[in-house]
Amino acid sequence: MRPLLTIGILVYNKKPYLKTLLDQTIAQIAEGGLEREVEIVVSDNASTDGTQALMRGYMRRKLPYLRSNRNPRNLGFHGNILKEVELARGKYLWFMGDDELLPGGLARLLGIIKENDRNDPVFLMSIANSKERKVWRSTLFKSLGFILPNSANMSTTILPVAPAKQIRKDLLRKREVNKIWTHNQFSLLLGARPGSEYVLFTNDVFTYMTHFAKGTRPGAYGHLTNKEDYYDLLLYVDQHAGTDLFRRLPKAFEFLVFVPVVEAFNPEGEKVRAEIREMRKRYGLPLLFLTSLILLLPHWFRRLLADTGYLVYGQRYATFRRRLLS
Repeated sequence: MRPLLTIGILVYNKKPYLKTLLDQTIAQIAEGGLEREVEIVVSDNASTDGTQALMRGYMRRKLPYLRSNRNPRNLGFHGNILKEVELARGKYLWFMGDDELLPGGLARLLGIIKENDRNDPVFLMSIANSKERKVWRSTLFKSLGFILPNSANMSTTILPVAPAKQIRKDLLRKREVNKIWTHNQFSLLLGARPGSEYVLFTNDVFTYMTHFAKGTRPGAYGHLTNKEDYYDLLLYVDQHAGTDLFRRLPKAFEFLVFVPVVEAFNPEGEKVRAEIREMRKRYGLPLLFLTSLILLLPHWFRRLLADTGYLVYGQRYATFRRRLLS
C-alpha cells in the first residue's frame, strides 16, 4: 500500500539532530498507528561524522516504513533533494533536516493533508507566522504575499510526488538541476504549473532544533550568494511560465534592514560590498545602492541594532514555541 506521506530527511554531518528527529518521528508513528500512512527516507550526503553507523543501528530494528540511502559522494544540497524525490514512494514528500517534531505534530499534519488531498497541491507551512491557526487554499499568484516576502515561509515544503518526479526528469534532461538549490525553489516550479494550487497554513507541527543554537548568527555574504540563486530561479520561472515573480518580490526589508544586520553579526566587509556591486549589475536593483550606503554606518552602531533585534526576535520565538507546546 502506498503511504500518504514520505518524510525525506536530508542529512550531512548532523548526527545528533538526526537521532533526535528519528526518535521523535518513530515514536509519533507508533503512538498514532501511522505505519501504513508514513514512510521515512533518510538520504545521507556522504557524512563523515558517524551518521552511517547510526543508521545501521536503526536499520537493524527492521522498521518497515524506514529506509536509508547513502550517497557515495556529496551531491550538494540540490542533488540530495533530487535523490529524495527519486526515492519517495508516498503521495506527498516532506523535506526535513535540522528539525524537531512538536508533540502530536505528525498527526496534525496528516490531518491537513487528508482534508486537502485533491489536485496534487503544494503544502507550505509558515514558520514565522504566530497568528491564529488557519489553513487555506490559493494559487501561486494569489498567495505571493505569503510566499515571497520571507523565504522562511517556504522552508517547510510538502510536494506532490508524481509531478515532482516529472520536474526532476525535466531538470536532469535539460541539465538545469542548478535551478533548484533548495526545495523552496522546487515548490515554485510546481506552483507555476497550470491549474496548480497551494495549501497554506501556519505551523504548529515542528520547530528548528538549530534555531538560536549556541548563539549562531547568519552571514551576509553567504546570504547574498544564496539570494542570487533564488533570484535566478524566479527569473527562470517567469520566463517559462509567464509569471511576474521577480518584479513583485518585496525587496526593501531584505536590503535595507536584513543584509546590513547580518553583516554586523559577521563583518565580511569588501566581500559583501563586491557581491552587492555584482548583484546591481546583474539584476538592476536600485535598493542595493542604499544597502551600500547603510553599510558605511559605524559597525558598532549596526551591531547594537542587530543584537537588540536578535534578542527581541529570540524572545518572541521562545514565547511562540511555549504556546505551541502548551
